[in-house]
Amino acid sequence: MRIPFTQFRQLKVRTHSGVYLGKTKDCVIDCTDHSVVQYLVRAHRLATREYLIHRSQVLSVSDTEMIVEDSLISSSQVPEAKTSNRPEPVSMTEAE
Repeated sequence: MRIPFTQFRQLKVRTHSGVYLGKTKDCVIDCTDHSVVQYLVRAHRLATREYLIHRSQVLSVSDTEMIVEDSLISSSQVPEAKTSNRPEPVSMTEAE
């Protein structure tokens, strides 16, 4: 499959488990064999968070998105099941 670089720069990037990482913004090319070595992914336009993804970590690429390994995100970034932040009720009794 071939896509123009302008389209490549807008590919949505997700992990295999579905976590959205951002969009591709650039790539690093090996000049000796003219192949892509790494992809630069930015969370969004004003974000400072960027990912540099090696081609071996890419699972699939389509004309609309790129799927990468889950190991790219830390466990603190994985969305967890929603839990209540309210403390559990405690019964208080007076001491005599």
